Amino acid sequence: MDTNLVYCRTADVLKDKKDLDIKLIEALEAFFLVTDEDYNIVMDSKGVRDLWHLEELKKEIYAFKAENKEKIINLKIDGKQIKNFKLHREEFIDEKGERYLVFWGADITDIIREKDKAEQVGYIKSEFVASISHEVRNALVGILGFCEIMQNEEDKLKLREGIEIIHCCARQLLGLVNDVLDLSKIETRQIEIRKEKFNLFRLIKQTLFSLQPKIEKKGLALGLVIDEKIPEDVLGDEVRLRQVLNNLLLNAVQYTDEGYVKLEVNLLSEGEVQFAVYDTGIGIKEEDIGRVFRPFVRLRDGERRSGGSGLGLAITRELVSLMGGRIWYKPNGEKGSIFGFSLPLQEAQMEENMMEKGWFDGFGYALTSCKQILLVEDIGVNRKLIGYMLKNLGYEVIDVENGQRCLEVLKEKRPDVILLDMQMPVLDGYQTVKIIRETEGIKDIPVIALTAYAMEGDGEKCLKAGCDYYLSKPFTQEQLKRALDICLYNKGPGFNVG
Repeated sequence: MDTNLVYCRTADVLKDKKDLDIKLIEALEAFFLVTDEDYNIVMDSKGVRDLWHLEELKKEIYAFKAENKEKIINLKIDGKQIKNFKLHREEFIDEKGERYLVFWGADITDIIREKDKAEQVGYIKSEFVASISHEVRNALVGILGFCEIMQNEEDKLKLREGIEIIHCCARQLLGLVNDVLDLSKIETRQIEIRKEKFNLFRLIKQTLFSLQPKIEKKGLALGLVIDEKIPEDVLGDEVRLRQVLNNLLLNAVQYTDEGYVKLEVNLLSEGEVQFAVYDTGIGIKEEDIGRVFRPFVRLRDGERRSGGSGLGLAITRELVSLMGGRIWYKPNGEKGSIFGFSLPLQEAQMEENMMEKGWFDGFGYALTSCKQILLVEDIGVNRKLIGYMLKNLGYEVIDVENGQRCLEVLKEKRPDVILLDMQMPVLDGYQTVKIIRETEGIKDIPVIALTAYAMEGDGEKCLKAGCDYYLSKPFTQEQLKRALDICLYNKGPGFNVG
């Protein structure tokens, strides 16, 4: 109810003393109070009666001078909860010359709380943008700087070192972009959690293997303890579980200079598996524990050399939650940390994966036999890069810049595989693959979609359009090799290998 309207009716109520109007005002949840000039209550609402026992409120009313007209007051309820009211004050003199003071207003606690929250979020995001900008600039300085130096460098050893630095900086930049995209997808509910069969032991082995170079570089010990009751084959989201484990293990390595990093995997109950990452690093201060899982937050402690986007643990928490699990933290004795999470992972009966088996059979040597690849990509740099990759793998390459040129080439040649960018001018990948699938003589050529989009469902869109597989840019030469090996030597369901 609008308390301003109630105030406008006050004169009539005081003049006519209508019982109905008085009862209506007295029943109001809003703040409405009428007193005489000595502050004796003439009329009050339920909202006032619920608070009138507070001496703080009475002091505020008595101190509310006529010249102020309105003020915001803060009240402590039971010594804890804070209530905020925006009050107005007016005077009214009736026909008998009696003077009344009228106070009315509304509870604005929620409004102030939301305002404070919005300001805090805005501040945190501003800090995040500043941090991200710093990280991006650092990566670009390395990339651009060494590119310039290497233009005139002839020493092969220095060239190799420069290339390694450029590659490292580029991977850091890609990591930042991926973190921001992941958080965006989580906030907009665009992440779909899958429930598919996968080999849990293989996932753990691959994750730890990828960590080995960083572990060896820092001289740390790497431990693994797996409960013998853990099923090898389970149902769950392999990609997201790999991402969570990788985030926690990398975080442990980053903040540990001596000692060990260890992964423990235990069966809590049938269908529920617990993962715990131990480290002997610098740990986390007690006052910071509540902040580590928040997005955009990076610990500023001088000892804790935080780098990256400040999104890793926040993304990890959200992914664990989306998979139906729970994440937690506790100290590892006097020094170090333990980050753990539990997930529902049902045991699954795995069928032999012939597609993967076929790929491993061909791993380590070329099976290309001078196969011909038609590369359709509108960006010149990408076309040159992917062309180099294909030639390194032993393939013959025909490259064109759009779908129309692709169809012209297909009138004269029949390549073994088509690598097709999906976003191009003139004729895009979706239109091109549709025409290919409708044309006799070329409709059976395998098509691998190339997409720079990373949103959930983009890959499925490519497959529905008629592509056999898809690669998400950027991809490595090994990922490209795997896609081509699967496409040329195995006939399995389409999926993303990027």
